[in-house]
Amino acid sequence: MDKPTALYRHFTKHNTLLYVGISLSAVHRLSQHAKQSHWYRMIDYIRIVHYPSRESALKAEYKAIKKEKPKFNIVHKYREPPPITNQLNFKAPRAAIFKGITPRLLRMKSLVLYCNISKSHIWNLISKDKFPKGHKISPNITAWDINVIDEWLNSHETNN
Repeated sequence: MDKPTALYRHFTKHNTLLYVGISLSAVHRLSQHAKQSHWYRMIDYIRIVHYPSRESALKAEYKAIKKEKPKFNIVHKYREPPPITNQLNFKAPRAAIFKGITPRLLRMKSLVLYCNISKSHIWNLISKDKFPKGHKISPNITAWDINVIDEWLNSHETNN
């Protein structure tokens, strides 16, 4: 059974929305932001809303990021998944940039940007056989075929 999940928003004292996220524990997640996020010291207050499931919190997070446009969110920031180009946040291999080549395989960092879903959510979907499994290209590197990902994205949009 899915666990209740918190959707949290971080604000400055001037009501600027810094970040929107979800977590089983918004307090624990705040301590992670303290260690990992350069914008942590800008937080003056937090709003937390509890949802009955992770899925309902994810949907609310997606809508909140689209509508409220927090300053430091990356995931869900774009209306459509960012195109595979040498612009925006996509980091193609340097050789591909110079030759104008679109890479056929995506590593995790590029996959997250391309699909507009978080790394942890991708791994969660893979564990439930709801996302294409990547190809091991070395013991520590997995890559996904962009054509397979495009098919998954198209079928996923059709099903929602």
